[in-house]
Amino acid sequence: MPHLKNFLYQKSDLVFISLFLVLTLSLLWVPPRWDEYVYLSFYYFPLNPSGYWVPHPPLLWYLLAVFSLIPRLAILTCSLVSMLFLFYACRRLYGAKTARLTVAILATNWLYMILGSLVIFTDGPVTAFMTISIISFLCWLKLGEQKFLLISGLGLALASLTKYTAAPIILAISIIWLTSFEKSLERAKILKMLGVVVVSLLPLAVWFYALYRAQGDFVGYYSSLYNPFPSTNLLNTFSTLHFVPFHLRSFLPTFAFNIGYYAVWTFVLANFSLISWMRQREFDLDSKLLLVYMAIIFLLFAIINKQDIGNFRYVLPMAPSIAIISAKNMVKEKAWLRFLIIFAQFLCASVITYVTLVPYPFR
Repeated sequence: MPHLKNFLYQKSDLVFISLFLVLTLSLLWVPPRWDEYVYLSFYYFPLNPSGYWVPHPPLLWYLLAVFSLIPRLAILTCSLVSMLFLFYACRRLYGAKTARLTVAILATNWLYMILGSLVIFTDGPVTAFMTISIISFLCWLKLGEQKFLLISGLGLALASLTKYTAAPIILAISIIWLTSFEKSLERAKILKMLGVVVVSLLPLAVWFYALYRAQGDFVGYYSSLYNPFPSTNLLNTFSTLHFVPFHLRSFLPTFAFNIGYYAVWTFVLANFSLISWMRQREFDLDSKLLLVYMAIIFLLFAIINKQDIGNFRYVLPMAPSIAIISAKNMVKEKAWLRFLIIFAQFLCASVITYVTLVPYPFR
């Protein structure tokens, strides 16, 4: 028994990554739920000539076509590729122990387990590709290896072809991070980055052109879905805002509500890994840069007014950054405490995933 306990404590990362693989692989054949039926109905038709199209770029539908026999495998494959790259990048930046902990914390994150690895929505793949892009960019800034800039561009291309909001988030954080490294503010580096960005966004530009040819003016359609200045319905609740200019009155209460809404879900997303944040409270430059990345995601969706009861899933791309920051703090903890934190996360994640996907009444 002492040998088993020591093994669990010392190899907890491998234990929980293995359990993650067992659980997710066993749930690949769970029948579709909720809007998954809608997503699956567009296997080969991301651009429908009948006049209706889905409000996302086409990459997910092509992935689902490739994995049509086991469609959930498309989501899990993206997740595993991202986790493998995250391990490689974190090992280069912080060492093998922190890299293993990062992947273990991410694999036991409740929202990442279900939405990032199994549910057939765009959120899982876009999180995977955004993670590859921004972590590669961080590696390029710190290590100076050109391959990471190219990998970052590839991640940007794939992310932007999965969900439109990925492109402005990645571009914004790239600019902020670039200016944070004074040694990176060289003309040659800036030109290289701009060249990679332009090439990476060419597939999205081609998609926009094809969409315009098939559907005509699609800007109005998306503007109606994502309206930063909604109606004044909430003004009755915030009657003290009469001193505010009229065109901002409808925006401020919605923005305030969204701030609180996404703050709660960000806290829930981090869950037990916050224990090490509070105990260690050590945040180096990289951790602060990742927090800025999370803040950009947070603010974008706080500004966008999209009424959807499921929009808590928009915080999912924060999960890998939370995992990295948590691992850098947790690596300083005792082995038994690391095990207990990750065990609690895995127990929570596995129960939520099973209860949400498996019982037939949830169909």
